[in-house]
Amino acid sequence: MRWSPDQVGLLKVRWAQGKSATQIASELGGGVTRNAVISKIHRLELPKRLEAAGGNDIDRARRVKGVTKANAPAFAPTPIREKGAARGDWNVRFIDRNESHCRMFVGGESHETGLICGRATFGEKPYCRDCCKIAYLPPETKRRVA
Repeated sequence: MRWSPDQVGLLKVRWAQGKSATQIASELGGGVTRNAVISKIHRLELPKRLEAAGGNDIDRARRVKGVTKANAPAFAPTPIREKGAARGDWNVRFIDRNESHCRMFVGGESHETGLICGRATFGEKPYCRDCCKIAYLPPETKRRVA
């Protein structure tokens, strides 16, 4: 695509007025796309809007909402403990397990140093009756989650 001097002039004027690249492309017409406008802006080295307004996108958004660093709410994430077997006297170290022990890890424990449930397995499952409730969800629960 070739840019005519009139199109370049209109682009510079509309950019200075604060129009978006999409709005400029629709005004120029003739198959000019938003990406073509953005590319031409970069090639012409026109000033970025954020520099003219001062700051970056985050600063601009905070100013618009009236939130500054001074009155911004503090973010304190809550620790998440993964779901797992209950703790108790029946827990067994992972390295001391055998086929008759329930293999569900105690929540928050790792494979190398952690504990497993250790109760007797339920039927042919690798977990005890209580841990089967954690590991195997009923079909209607699966549908609600998905």
